[in-house]
Amino acid sequence: MANRHARLLREQQAAERLALERQAFQRSKSAQKQFRSVARIRMELTREATPADTLPLDVLLRRGAVRRCLVSSPGFYLVLQNFLESGAPVRHLSTWRTPRSAEPARMFRSLARHAMLRYAMPEPLLRAIADTLAVGARADARTIGWFVHVARGGNLSKADDLPFGFTKKAAHFFLHAPQTMTLPVAMRWAQVRALGMQEHLAAALAEVLQNEAPENEAIWSDFICFILRNQSALTPEEIPGMVLFVRNQRLEPFVLSLGGFRESIEPLYPALQIGQATLASLRERMNTWDQHLQALERAVRWRKFPASPIPEYFSTCINGQEFRIMRLCSVEKLLLEGVAMHHCVGGYGEECNTGDTSIWSLRRVGATGQAEREATIELTAALDIFQVKGKANTHPKADAMQAVEQWAKCHNLQFCSW
Repeated sequence: MANRHARLLREQQAAERLALERQAFQRSKSAQKQFRSVARIRMELTREATPADTLPLDVLLRRGAVRRCLVSSPGFYLVLQNFLESGAPVRHLSTWRTPRSAEPARMFRSLARHAMLRYAMPEPLLRAIADTLAVGARADARTIGWFVHVARGGNLSKADDLPFGFTKKAAHFFLHAPQTMTLPVAMRWAQVRALGMQEHLAAALAEVLQNEAPENEAIWSDFICFILRNQSALTPEEIPGMVLFVRNQRLEPFVLSLGGFRESIEPLYPALQIGQATLASLRERMNTWDQHLQALERAVRWRKFPASPIPEYFSTCINGQEFRIMRLCSVEKLLLEGVAMHHCVGGYGEECNTGDTSIWSLRRVGATGQAEREATIELTAALDIFQVKGKANTHPKADAMQAVEQWAKCHNLQFCSW
């Protein structure tokens, strides 16, 4: 009995030693795996950085969710890099409770609230970073710089590379910007609100003046002063039209786009000085410009395309049924054909105007003598029939195709495969 008891004790002790050895081995493998994962992530994240830019992220890299987020979203690492380079976190990173979700935008918001934000952060600026992370993109360096500056308690008016003049009062309004606004809209809204613009006009102006080039800011500064002088007589609905008018006269020509045809319209007032204009004079010039554009649009609609080398009208009879094929020689006729036939021929204006192609309408003459649209034909400059389409791009009926074949035979046209 004593020998049996000693043997059982030795077996129990051996089993315990084996279990301890296995646990130690597993801990060693886990540590090695974690070390390899951290080293791999560091290599990926710092591939574009110099050795001096490498950050001590050991606390964060020990967490699997953070490692997955950093690998899937390089922009998340860039924000961390810029923030940690600017100073120590507000709270220690080890006390941060990692969200269950590894979604970069949520991870960023959670980490920002815990370790980055010393004071309240305007929602448009916070969302500008989070939204880019949500789609796997990188926020631009300028936006990250503004975020870090404000997160550290700085006033946005003192940040670098602002797109326009931004006072301390504007920074105060920016803190209270509507949360639904994007960052460019909120910054422009804060700028004009600080100048004394009414809230409803400021919202309309900010929406149409976002992302303007800095070199054009002098023109828009004059325009903002004009709005401030006349805001009691203006409505938000007038603002977009005024901005478009000033842009077309001073910055970029209006592009008339109709039926696939595009033409740049030269301004009527290239030397417009909005700072010296009155509200009545500006409205009068806008009305003249609108009438000018309408006249040009009518001219483009009915401008005849280059002549065709074959007759523009053809008529034939198939089984006692009359068919007519006529050329559509203007943008207006292309648009009407596209609407009636429910396909995209209305967008062929540019190709027809350059002579690369011509569009023909096949029509069936009914008992009352009324010609109904049956199919649309595209003829290339080489006199090849490229395609024949019925309503909604369906295949034409057999007798309609016979009419097209007779037309092709009469004028030595060739069919392409479609």
